[in-house]
Amino acid sequence: MRASAVRLFAARAAAAAPGFVLDEGRAPVVAVICRRLDGLPLALELAATRVRALGLRALAEQLEDRLCLLDTTARGLPARHRTLRAMIAWSWEQLTEPQQGVLRRFAVHPGGCTRQAAEAVCASPGLEPGTVLGLLAQLVDRSLVVPEQSAGGEVRHRLLETVAAYCLEQLGAAGETESVKLLRDAYYVELAERAEPHLYGHQQRRWLEQLDAEAANLRAVLSEAAEPGATPSARRLARRLADALAWYWYLRGRHREARRSLGMVLRLPGAAPSGTAVREAAFAMLTGDGTGPTARGGTLLRELAGKDPRSGWFLALTHLHFGDIETGADLTDLTLAAFRASGDSWGEAAALSGRARQAMFRGDLATAENSGTRSLELFTTLGDQWGQLQATDMLGWLAEVTGDYVRAARLHREGLRTAESLRL
Repeated sequence: MRASAVRLFAARAAAAAPGFVLDEGRAPVVAVICRRLDGLPLALELAATRVRALGLRALAEQLEDRLCLLDTTARGLPARHRTLRAMIAWSWEQLTEPQQGVLRRFAVHPGGCTRQAAEAVCASPGLEPGTVLGLLAQLVDRSLVVPEQSAGGEVRHRLLETVAAYCLEQLGAAGETESVKLLRDAYYVELAERAEPHLYGHQQRRWLEQLDAEAANLRAVLSEAAEPGATPSARRLARRLADALAWYWYLRGRHREARRSLGMVLRLPGAAPSGTAVREAAFAMLTGDGTGPTARGGTLLRELAGKDPRSGWFLALTHLHFGDIETGADLTDLTLAAFRASGDSWGEAAALSGRARQAMFRGDLATAENSGTRSLELFTTLGDQWGQLQATDMLGWLAEVTGDYVRAARLHREGLRTAESLRL
């Protein structure tokens, strides 16, 4: 009730539906309604009039179609105050054609976007990318676009959800939906592919945070590009995006999102990269939806793992998480040899970390020490903090077993600082 939007909605709902009280049961739903309507006073007042007819929860569920839902026949109000659509349309009509063009194209970013993304997606024939930022500033002045300062100091822009819904309608009316979404999809696929190699090195934290900021946009691109009616070019983008994001999803603990997304692209017509099936099987185990390669076509997965050693190593890692030492050891040995043959230092460090874990399970403390120490050296040289955490965790465990509690405490403190720094 400290929020003015909530107070307004509750007062108007009580007037429209006698007996309405904002209690603990209704408060979370009211909060959702107020957020989804961006705190816009007219939207809240119109929504409150629907509580009596629809009930609170049904109202919240139907807000996807808010522009049709929220209207009124009340007399004595200016036309632009009788429906939510009319209110936004009135603001839209005050804009110049270039302003309208940028605004409707901007709406394909559900998570807002950076200046670079806006310039890549919102420009058009006759509207150079360099002019987009100035037009966005004009739209900010009209309160149609919201600027937000990120933690890193970069300014992102976003639309109010209600304004975005109207602008997407205008995008369709202009016949630009498919072409603009293709520009958006290509931009974010290229961003994810540019980020992916940096998730294994010195800039790991920076790129994790950048992908975090784009999570809503990345999800929108992937879900829309993998729809049944998507074009072949969109499906290719979906496959590329899912493969580029697999390691990011793992580092962020988004195993179900990864499992769902990889499974979705595997079901698309056409051939998927060999590593996709291996990673999908690994995430299936992590989410409890799979029981390992024996139950999921073990021979094929091993063959695919040999063609894509990093995916094979990831499958080995998931087996070790579940205590399947034999399968994990076989896959680790297979991929370690491939990493060394190709000169993949990150892969070698990762496989050695797995070997140290296997050795601990078997009580082979000497191998655990040697493999863990070498893994830490390689990961430190590469600047991969996640990898350093894996190695120090294993060496800390070893120090506990051998009674060196001072070293164990130091290693675990280092690991904790790393995990907090990366927000794992």
